[in-house]
Amino acid sequence: MRRAATEIFTEQELAAMKRPIDEAAPPPAKYYTSRALYELEVERIFLREWSWAGNEAELGEPGSFFASTIASEPVVVVRGRDGVLRAFSAVCRHRGAIVASGRGTCAAFTCPYHGWTYSLAGQLVAAPEMDRARGFDRSAYGLVPLRVETWEGIVFVNFDPNCRPLAETLGDAPEYIANYRLGTMVCTDRRAYDFPCNWKMIVENAMEAYHLPLTHKSAAGTEYENLRNWGFKKGARGLWDDLLFAGREVISMNVPGGAGTVAWTIPTLTEAETHKHDFILVYPTLMIILQPDSAVFFIMVPDGGHDRAKLICEWRFPKSVAARPDFADVARNAVAGIEGFNREDVEVTGQTFRAYQSRLFRPGRYSHMEEAPYRFAHYVLQRCFDEDVPPR
Repeated sequence: MRRAATEIFTEQELAAMKRPIDEAAPPPAKYYTSRALYELEVERIFLREWSWAGNEAELGEPGSFFASTIASEPVVVVRGRDGVLRAFSAVCRHRGAIVASGRGTCAAFTCPYHGWTYSLAGQLVAAPEMDRARGFDRSAYGLVPLRVETWEGIVFVNFDPNCRPLAETLGDAPEYIANYRLGTMVCTDRRAYDFPCNWKMIVENAMEAYHLPLTHKSAAGTEYENLRNWGFKKGARGLWDDLLFAGREVISMNVPGGAGTVAWTIPTLTEAETHKHDFILVYPTLMIILQPDSAVFFIMVPDGGHDRAKLICEWRFPKSVAARPDFADVARNAVAGIEGFNREDVEVTGQTFRAYQSRLFRPGRYSHMEEAPYRFAHYVLQRCFDEDVPPR
């Protein structure tokens, strides 16, 4: 039986969250600290929505694979001998050991525990010493398949065999960002950051500029600190929203915790696009940061529980830019720029999560700068409890 929201929240708390933003209160502490809510999020969000798994560029040859983890679920994505992309649970059907980790190329997946072996298509092809198990049928014990689709070189997986197509989640986002040509960019760096807080706090933090002037004092003196340069664009169609920055200068996050002038711009952008940054959240956890010179992916996921999260960052540049002789120096600055922001965000979200343990905490009110966190809370309520909130 589906749990009711009132098993976790009071009627007053629910009513306060569901009011219009100029009357609403942010979620109470239990929205972030409740293990029961986290379990519902895994079941109702992570096992039913499309999630980032990795990059298609790593799966060029038959037998190439990468492993990933989505809300504690081990996943493997592989290019089959027939060239078809497939995704599976990476859990062995015998005793549950993990059959794939990291990335590379293989002819089959062999369990390191008892040697059960699976083909690239997921069939169980070898099970040592199982000849005495009566009625044992190898065809019934293949790896559990998952839905897999790609867009602009990004691999998405879904645990729900009856899920809606990825295109319905993306809506008109592909059209909106077409000039960036993400699928032709190359991933030049990937780093992970540990956050001692609930995963939703990373998403909220990434989707509001209200905290910039104080949390990111290193951005002082740049157009970033002027909150009048920031706005919010709701996805016209699909499950996405956009935190939008527009300034007079052509800048990028290439200074630690700040922004500076760019060495180049993506040649296919319009003049208006070179003066803006889009922080596009594809629900629930993929943010695509579009800058005049590059793109940065934020993948914001739980890390084994309600109180730990991980931010995976990927830096992407046009192929022509990555071939420039001065690329290494500029790319190093791009990584340092994002890392400066991330260090400050790790500190402030960790402090806030610890403060949510206080018996004295009561949520205040939303600022108009926090429409994305407001909408995201409604998304969680709708997905987990079927609460009547504005539709997503």
